[in-house]
Amino acid sequence: MFETRLEQKTKNPSLAILYVAMFLGALSGVFFSTTRILASEAPGNVEPGEVELAEVEMERPRFVSLRSDLVNMREGPSTKHSVKWVYHREGLPMQVLAEYDVWRRVRDQDGEIGWIHVSLLANERGAVVVGSGHAAVRADESVDAPIIAQVEPGVVGRVVSCGTNSCRLDFSELEGWIERTRIWGVYADEQL
Repeated sequence: MFETRLEQKTKNPSLAILYVAMFLGALSGVFFSTTRILASEAPGNVEPGEVELAEVEMERPRFVSLRSDLVNMREGPSTKHSVKWVYHREGLPMQVLAEYDVWRRVRDQDGEIGWIHVSLLANERGAVVVGSGHAAVRADESVDAPIIAQVEPGVVGRVVSCGTNSCRLDFSELEGWIERTRIWGVYADEQL
């Protein structure tokens, strides 16, 4: 049986301080912005001054995975933006929603949205076990195949391939098939 690491991500403790600073700044008439960038930082020809964040919306979001055991999700697309979450799970899947320069706007399995630098993301597909209770890992794609292991929600595996109703995942010590309804990191109609 595979164990779940309880801390897949942690809230940045300095956010509380940032929120207090933003509140005090707003009271004094100073406004902070995490969704605007200077025109000099924006792509293309733009007028001087501030412009709305220029991001490339994608035709269909895609999944990627975290490249390391320590990845910061930021409020905006630069290191000047505050850290929103710190992830502690290499291989954890992220859904890419948009791109801006070397930054990707991503969503995690809990619906949290933020920005991660492209160097911290891998094109290798990962999936995380979701739902309640243990998920059966089967010897092949058939629902009647023998169960070779049980995994807990939160366990992360590398996606090897996907059939109609299940996906083959590699958990480094074991490889087997899990129903699509029990994983997050692949689309329902996606064939891999």
